Amino acid sequence: MDIKPTLVQAKGKWYVCVTVPVELRQSFKGQKQIKRSTGTSDKKLAEKRLIQKANEILNELEGALAENHPYVKAGQKIIDLTSEIKHGFSADQLLKKSTSLEAMRDIMERASYAKSLDWMGEGDPETAIGIAHMQEGMEKALQDFEEQADLFFSTNKIEGFRLSDKPLISEVLEQWLDNPNVSRTKTINTYASHVKRFIKFGGDQTVDAVTKVEANHYVQHLVKFGLAHSTLETAVAAMRGLLNFAEEKGYVDFNSFAGLRLKGKGKPPRKRVPFTQKQLTRLFQLPMKQRDKLCLQILACTGMRLDEVALLTFDDIKIDEDTGIRFFDLTDEAKLLKNDEASRRKVPVPDKLKLPTGQGRLFNYPKDVDGKSQNAASKALLRQIRLVRSSSDQNLVVHSLRHTYKDMLRDAGVPKDLQDFLLGHAASSVGESYGQGYSLKSKKEAIDRLDLSFL
Repeated sequence: MDIKPTLVQAKGKWYVCVTVPVELRQSFKGQKQIKRSTGTSDKKLAEKRLIQKANEILNELEGALAENHPYVKAGQKIIDLTSEIKHGFSADQLLKKSTSLEAMRDIMERASYAKSLDWMGEGDPETAIGIAHMQEGMEKALQDFEEQADLFFSTNKIEGFRLSDKPLISEVLEQWLDNPNVSRTKTINTYASHVKRFIKFGGDQTVDAVTKVEANHYVQHLVKFGLAHSTLETAVAAMRGLLNFAEEKGYVDFNSFAGLRLKGKGKPPRKRVPFTQKQLTRLFQLPMKQRDKLCLQILACTGMRLDEVALLTFDDIKIDEDTGIRFFDLTDEAKLLKNDEASRRKVPVPDKLKLPTGQGRLFNYPKDVDGKSQNAASKALLRQIRLVRSSSDQNLVVHSLRHTYKDMLRDAGVPKDLQDFLLGHAASSVGESYGQGYSLKSKKEAIDRLDLSFL
């Protein structure tokens, strides 16, 4: 098992720090890390003492490993039952190559000696009863020891600890985030925070020390913490992405976060509540900034995503040369929210929707580090939506307008595949993905069926 000691400074002194493997923490009262002072504030001198102090810690870990191993526990049971025999091997020597066979023979001989005692020949009844009880316990202890010995010699997977040349999780994280394949700043920050959460859970261990067992324990921990299912998926995706990168770099042989079962785990998502016709009418009667009103109007009568609307420019409002139909052009790849063809579409502008003229952006909602305006726009619009909520629909949010638009299309008898084209959803069947889809004229005829009197 690879362990990577690190030097950390505290109160002017340098300490050697080693992360305790999860399965051994019970032996250290739940302690996640062991620190040993190098006794100096001189970093170069501390580096010279690192190996010595690290080996002291590794000896403690090996002792805990032996203490918790079922083969050692089974051997110790026989030693305890024959405590009158003072000489021989200790149970932890069963795991060491140099003493494994001799220690096993010694323990077997102890058991054989105990079974050969003639309790019937003892003159003292109490002694006879004690021997009888000991032999009865020895039968079970010997059977357990032989089973554990067979298992140990058939797998022989137990190994000691050794210093590792593999990087720590935090070091791999820095390399991974510099990788050009992770582009969006929001994604980088989200993934980084989840990896740091895992480090807080399991310690900043060498990346190859993360086991499947620990990955499952981490998922259980997040579930107990009360995370939503979607957040749980993101947390696991962050660690899976980090370990995929580590695998490509040759730091690990396999990804312990791959294939984790998350179905049914974590809090289910709260169902979004659609607007009633009365709430829609009331919403657009509220006094509000013209900017916010126009943004809500576009959302309500097109079903577009919030960031698609918030990032619109006047150049995105176009007129089709053949039909004269106005439409929002969402085909610019730089503005696409999702990396799929369905999001790249043309959305007809309803006749009831009055649009201003100008240059630049339609809205002045601030952009974040990724050039998105969704968060800023959502905060502004939610202030208005809160005013039309009833006590029973606290999950009425900005995205509810998209759900409401979907209901409006369905109620107007618009075919399912045309609904998908209008909303930018991926085709639900192979057949629907053939061809170029519905024409702009067909889309305009569909939205003309909708009741937009609330505007």
